[in-house]
Amino acid sequence: MFRIVICIVSAITLAACGDSAPKQSAGASKPVRMACRTPDEAGMKAQDITRKLAEARKAGTISQDEYVAFNNTMSDGLRTWAERQDLRAYCATLQRVVVDASLQ
Repeated sequence: MFRIVICIVSAITLAACGDSAPKQSAGASKPVRMACRTPDEAGMKAQDITRKLAEARKAGTISQDEYVAFNNTMSDGLRTWAERQDLRAYCATLQRVVVDASLQ
């Protein structure tokens, strides 16, 4: 289980760092998934949040410091989930990032 979590974090981190992703056409990107009842749903929601944070950073709607703080919050939540197996707390952390960063 811990290895799966590490793989998810690695994938999310790589997705957030890369500038080589294909550019999206004009218009809004996909919304952040709201479901967070299973580890898979939590991973997909975290991936959506990471994408939205990167978009917000590129658009200038959040600062670099805010971007780093939100990513650190997500990492801390993931670490806590891995240690305590508390999916509900991790989902609450993800939702807090969505609200605080105005990603909805």
